[in-house]
Amino acid sequence: MVNPDAIVTTFHTLFAAYAIGVGAVALALSIRFFRTHDDKYIKLLKPLLWVLTVVLLIEHSPRAFHGRCRGGVPTTQVHVTDHTDRRPRGLWV
Repeated sequence: MVNPDAIVTTFHTLFAAYAIGVGAVALALSIRFFRTHDDKYIKLLKPLLWVLTVVLLIEHSPRAFHGRCRGGVPTTQVHVTDHTDRRPRGLWV
């Protein structure tokens, strides 16, 4: 059985890497446009910025791959409890 958090983490990492790559290409095209003022770079940059917008919206969506919300607590935080008295110890990992 596959851990669902592992799947979410994998997709998060892939989308983050894709967003960084697309952002780097967009930065290079925008620098080239400001140096040359050639309209072909703007024609390439416009659709690329839409792709970057969609990827970032997916990346930062709280319900992107879970289909559920965990009450506002990030999924990377695990509450450690002392099993002897069942009271939370307040330690966040």
